[in-house]
Amino acid sequence: VSSSTASARPLAIRPERVAGPTDRDRLEAHLRREEQELAVRLRQQVGWRTPASKTAQPTQIGSTSTFAFSAYGGVVSDQTVRAQLVASSTRALGYLDSDLAASEDNITSDDIISMIERFSDRSYPIVNDAFGEPSDVDANGKVIFLFTHLVDNVGGVAGFYSSRSLFEERVGGNGNEADMMFISPTRSLDSYESLLAHEYQHLVSFNQHVLVKDGDAEEAWLNEALSHYTEDLVDGHIAGGNPSLIDEFLNNPGAHSLTGDASFNGGIRGAAYLFLRSLVEDYGTSIPGQLVRTDQVGISNVVAATSRSFTDLYAAWLQRLFGSGTGLNSAAAYNYTYEHYADPSTGHRALPTPNQATFVTTGAPVSGTVKAAAPAFVRLKGTGVSESVTIDAETSGQFRALLITLPKGFVPQLALPVDRFPGITLSSPLPGV
Repeated sequence: VSSSTASARPLAIRPERVAGPTDRDRLEAHLRREEQELAVRLRQQVGWRTPASKTAQPTQIGSTSTFAFSAYGGVVSDQTVRAQLVASSTRALGYLDSDLAASEDNITSDDIISMIERFSDRSYPIVNDAFGEPSDVDANGKVIFLFTHLVDNVGGVAGFYSSRSLFEERVGGNGNEADMMFISPTRSLDSYESLLAHEYQHLVSFNQHVLVKDGDAEEAWLNEALSHYTEDLVDGHIAGGNPSLIDEFLNNPGAHSLTGDASFNGGIRGAAYLFLRSLVEDYGTSIPGQLVRTDQVGISNVVAATSRSFTDLYAAWLQRLFGSGTGLNSAAAYNYTYEHYADPSTGHRALPTPNQATFVTTGAPVSGTVKAAAPAFVRLKGTGVSESVTIDAETSGQFRALLITLPKGFVPQLALPVDRFPGITLSSPLPGV
């Protein structure tokens, strides 16, 4: 960005942290890849249907079952878990690893009973109403949560859904033939409601996209956005950690591709989640369900659900992302209404502002890199009545510019809500710039 031919200085943004993928990243990528491979395999076999002979197995508290746990991350070989049924509700079963190692961090059977009942009474109907029905390959009308230290041994993950658990080995499954999720038994109790709902969305998504619609599994960026949105539906925005994903993205927007592999990047999750939240503002709370109950995936899915070009949707999102809660424009198209994005008592913006570079037309140009499907924010300042700026970019990059005019001396009014931090309630909103 320049108004002269002077040598450019780098964009004043924090450099992206470059680190190798963690065990958690590898697991997430592996799970999403498995979903996609299974979807292709099932289509080649002309779809998949629950065997007609399949009947629900009786379940009794205290009974034991065995489950396959595939090698992931720090679990270097396939394992067989012997687990005891400790909780049963109308829509879920809770199994606890019988060989659970002693630890003061372990949750108890009573804890599992409480969370399984709450999931059945609250999260299950909320998620189903929003996205659709789950799979039921074991014909018991319930989903299974298996609590085992093997999840901790994977590394850096609190829980996960593996589509392989649905199927027998002949079609690429691990033989569990159950609608189940694997959960760590050592997390803080206030995190489980959002965790169980997050993973359950992945189960519903795979069922709707692949088993019901005979389509592909959803791409990681949109799949994760929908699961993080699910945490909000069960009031888990703070406890589930969504603010940290938002912070990671807005700290360096240009380094996080909206449609990149969310398995390896919390900032991409933050971008995708905020983008989905923008779609909800424009198209209502029915849009997430439309994105799940379809055979479409990724950008094509979003375009089909909104009947609008992705370029226009992206531009609308950026306008809202910068302008929300600033008072620049009160129209709905420029604002988020979600309670965690605007402080309810002051009306001030509760989202961090996107990190920006500053370019003064009388000064040296600024330069930098922007990843594909990522935005960079540059504050332009000038002194004349009419100013001219030049943006030089690679033609193949298909760069676009969005101009947002600001009043002189503009400073957004920010306020962190009293419940912004888990485990802490502020006495009043925290103002800041």
